[in-house]
Amino acid sequence: MLSQVDKILLSKLVTLKKFGYYVLASTLAQKIFIVIEPVIVAMAPKLTAILVHGQKEYSSFFHKISLLISIILTPVEKSSALTHHPLLSLLYSISTGINLS
Repeated sequence: MLSQVDKILLSKLVTLKKFGYYVLASTLAQKIFIVIEPVIVAMAPKLTAILVHGQKEYSSFFHKISLLISIILTPVEKSSALTHHPLLSLLYSISTGINLS
């Protein structure tokens, strides 16, 4: 429910058209968690077990997980940045009337 509070509030404050753009942008931004979530779910039990045994091992393993997530996300974000410009440009020009091309 908390993840939807922004949408509930905005639906009352902005026009339906602007709300639609917000929901689309929000949905696109949330897609990154589809990539990260399996790694986090797979590593959480190991992180918990390591935490019980010692902070030094935990820190080392946590940094390895962070590096793995960075390695996975870098190409995803680079391709997103390159391929989403036409879509974002179109949405921006529709909502503001200003053409970015």
